[in-house]
Amino acid sequence: MSLSNLNFENISKTDLLTQISTGVPEGILVDYKREMYGPRDNDIKEFLKDVSSFANTSGGHLIIGIDEDGGVPIAITPLSGDSDQDLQRLENLARDGIEPRISGLRMGSVAVEGGYVIVLRIPKSWSPPHRVSARNTNRIFGRNSAGAYEFSIEELRIVFTSAANTLDRVRAFRAERLARIDSGEAIVPLAQDNGRLVIHLVPTSAFGFRSQIEPGAAYSASELLKPMDGMGSSPRVNFDGFSNLHHGNDGKCRSYTQVFRNGAIEAVKVRVVSDPQAGNVWIPATALGRWVFERLPDYLSALQKLDAGRSRRALGRPTKLL
Repeated sequence: MSLSNLNFENISKTDLLTQISTGVPEGILVDYKREMYGPRDNDIKEFLKDVSSFANTSGGHLIIGIDEDGGVPIAITPLSGDSDQDLQRLENLARDGIEPRISGLRMGSVAVEGGYVIVLRIPKSWSPPHRVSARNTNRIFGRNSAGAYEFSIEELRIVFTSAANTLDRVRAFRAERLARIDSGEAIVPLAQDNGRLVIHLVPTSAFGFRSQIEPGAAYSASELLKPMDGMGSSPRVNFDGFSNLHHGNDGKCRSYTQVFRNGAIEAVKVRVVSDPQAGNVWIPATALGRWVFERLPDYLSALQKLDAGRSRRALGRPTKLL
């Protein structure tokens, strides 16, 4: 299983050994280092280059304490010393040596025989590019299958344009989807009664440089993608990605969840407004909260499982993993 599909706090020695036994190679999403970055300027610049290149491209994991041969991991090489001090030092370097700061950067140590391994999870940034600014440096890096490299002028132009347009594209996506639903062009025809509730979860990565999700993977996560207020559901792959539908006794769709190929989730439910008496229209607040909050955690878990969105918790105190 990819480290990206695991809760960061739960990454263990077993997961690292799985990386080795399955031969997960270095590339866009992972990089292995045998030894800790040293205190020299070149070592510090190398660390900042590696971290920023992940954030500027697709995100990924930097693992310190694993030896590799030709980019393929071959053995754990435990670090020795004080893991908390190492984590604090790396955190300070990343905070002070990369501009702008990378939101959601996670660091932790994994205990192994003879010492520890340090794991960094670097999210794909929502505000690229991030430049290395420490030690009189002003360079911007990305990643490809061969590792970190310095962006060309043309690549920088694309990155700047993409960063500026992401929020507008998210807003345009939601506006278009709402307009289609209002005009009767939802994923499936909906029962027309008593209002609609529409939720959109759109990872910032949905409009960046990333691979689209596989509808089959969403199908396998259908238990996490149940429609709001629906006891039963009908999962299916469609042209736009994957949908999970709930029909009433009349055969009409009362709610659905749609996962688009870019990773965005659309959840729609009808029969939201109650009017038990003519002219007395009201929204049942308790039920509304239940419809939303019973499903929202599962939808977020589905995004994590599909690797469509990365954790964006701000850089804070380092975490020691078990």
